Amino acid sequence: MTETRHKITIEGAGVSFDCAADDTILRAGLRAGFGLPYDCNVGACGNCRTKLVSGDVVSNWPDAPGLSPRDVRKGKILGCQCRPTGDTTIDVRLDPGMAPPVPPRKTPVRLTSWKSITHDMFQFDFQGEGPVDFVPGQYALITLPGVGAPRAYSMANLPNAEGMWSFIIRRVPGGKATSWLFDSKQAGAVAILDGPYGNAYLREDNPRDIVCIAGGSGLAPLVSIVHGVGARAAMQNRIRFFYGARTRDDVYDRGLLASAGLSAGRIDQTISLSEGSASGDLRAGFIHEHVQQALQGQMNEFVYYVAGPPPMTDAVTRMLVIDNQVDIANVHYDRFF
Repeated sequence: MTETRHKITIEGAGVSFDCAADDTILRAGLRAGFGLPYDCNVGACGNCRTKLVSGDVVSNWPDAPGLSPRDVRKGKILGCQCRPTGDTTIDVRLDPGMAPPVPPRKTPVRLTSWKSITHDMFQFDFQGEGPVDFVPGQYALITLPGVGAPRAYSMANLPNAEGMWSFIIRRVPGGKATSWLFDSKQAGAVAILDGPYGNAYLREDNPRDIVCIAGGSGLAPLVSIVHGVGARAAMQNRIRFFYGARTRDDVYDRGLLASAGLSAGRIDQTISLSEGSASGDLRAGFIHEHVQQALQGQMNEFVYYVAGPPPMTDAVTRMLVIDNQVDIANVHYDRFF
């Protein structure tokens, strides 16, 4: 049976691409290699808003928070949620810097194993078909059996020939996807993985020392980045790793980073507790405050990778870019909600 495809034209850019009827405009454009703007890819951030010039679309999530009533009145749509019903023209500014380093694709995967990272975070491993290709720091969309809409989870491992995808996932109270993962743990269950996506990936050509700032399951992409540096002999960057946890129960095993094989002089870790007192090597307070204290006077000497819940990433990026005038080109993060 022939797959129905529609032509998506970008007004004024002189380019077009095909979009399968069951795909979204954003993801089809990224599969074609175009630099369409986006962050979360699941309808929350609104960074993929685009104007619908002609044609009709159907939204996977009509009430997505990334699109306001004012946006709707202006004829805007969310590229990550809208599927075309015919040939369509959109008005969006392409950004070559957003072109995907690895074009995303869909593939079936099987849940094979899991292990505890903290009391409410597990690493879940999925086996796919063929080699796994992505850049450390990226994420994938996973559609779990019976869950419906895909969820975005960051890879915690490295590209590999064995077809293994590993994710560090935090349980969300009442969350349908994480309830399926944590409660059912159905070994062999088949899910659909779509990826890789994301722009907060490791820049191998940046010689600056690296600062990783994570909170919650934002640990996953930064673990991948640390291991990515360790796997590249040409990269001799030192790493300052900052992690913000709520309590001692939310602190990961330090061996998670030690397994990257970096010498003691190339990486150090700072962990702070927002709801606990200092003890041993654990600090008290918010992680962006410790970053400020530790790097005072040298903030512009590093490249930053940031991952975590919106309040944390907002506080960190504000501290870096506004309070300390760090060049935004050296601050990499994807917003998740």
